[in-house]
Amino acid sequence: IYGEVRNRVVPWSEGLTLAGALLAADYCGTGEPAQIIIVRDGVGKRYDVKQVLNGADIPLAAGDVVQIIAQSPAPNQ
Repeated sequence: IYGEVRNRVVPWSEGLTLAGALLAADYCGTGEPAQIIIVRDGVGKRYDVKQVLNGADIPLAAGDVVQIIAQSPAPNQ
């Protein structure tokens, strides 16, 4: 898992979902992620962060790579 997490490697097991992987990775960003991308077989697919956080879970396959992209900090005004 790439992004602001404490555990970058989450072993795959049957039934692993995106939500389970995010919990195991222990996201430590300062706010909600801006984007979540799953790369499978070299092809990335974006998922709506709000849907994922509200329970729309996605099954993961062995070898999937999850990328969590943090929100950009607000510019100083």
